Amino acid sequence: KMLFKIKPRAYVPLKVALEGPAGGGKSRTMAELVIGAWRESKSLLPVWWVDTEYKFQKTLAPFFATAKVPVKLYLTRSFVEFVTLFHQANEGATDVFATDSITHVFQDLTESFSLSEEAPRCPVCRGTGKVRGELLCVRCGGRKRVPKRLGPAELGDRNRQWQMNFSDMLVVSPINVLFTGRVQTDFSTIEEEYVEGGETKTKLTLAATGKKMQAGRDTAYEPDLLLWMEQKERHVGMSGRHKTGKKLQEITNQA
Repeated sequence: KMLFKIKPRAYVPLKVALEGPAGGGKSRTMAELVIGAWRESKSLLPVWWVDTEYKFQKTLAPFFATAKVPVKLYLTRSFVEFVTLFHQANEGATDVFATDSITHVFQDLTESFSLSEEAPRCPVCRGTGKVRGELLCVRCGGRKRVPKRLGPAELGDRNRQWQMNFSDMLVVSPINVLFTGRVQTDFSTIEEEYVEGGETKTKLTLAATGKKMQAGRDTAYEPDLLLWMEQKERHVGMSGRHKTGKKLQEITNQA
């Protein structure tokens, strides 16, 4: 007798993260994936789209209308509102939950720690947030307080908040979850050798070691699929020659 029974393959929800610099096509690519996930899951519920960059109506709404996919749009960057929506989505309110971009949500969580009541009042605008009438203060960005540098304890609290309210639920979520994120350069301290007075010495320098998503520490690696998106330069409709000596038309054809 068989110890285990083979069951028909059930639908597996899609978990995808898209990262890269601005203009790399993250939002449009995620829209394609969202439509595919909605159709594959045979959902009767509208897609939930959290828009932190306020560009859905300008660029993506006609695309969803043509595909005849219903969308419920939320314009927010608040971490608290985002978590509330994500919990409701996982309780059955939707089958596809998309966020563009999750970087702004993480930044709002960080600011809730760095701009607490203990943060000092901005000395430039004197706590008004504005200078010369209606111009935003460059020092505080209109926040009225100067963001303080988070210590190890505060960084730990912030990371636990993110882990408990988003990352842990993302891994076991029964719905399709997709999000985009901006990238930042990751720096590390390395030892560098140099010669001084005939002697070889070492010094510590700060060097760029890679790129990572501007979100929680392991957020980009918790989904099933991580896509890197960047724009490739193309010379289209131009005449003349490139500095390599090749005709621009030849370079365009090779791109």
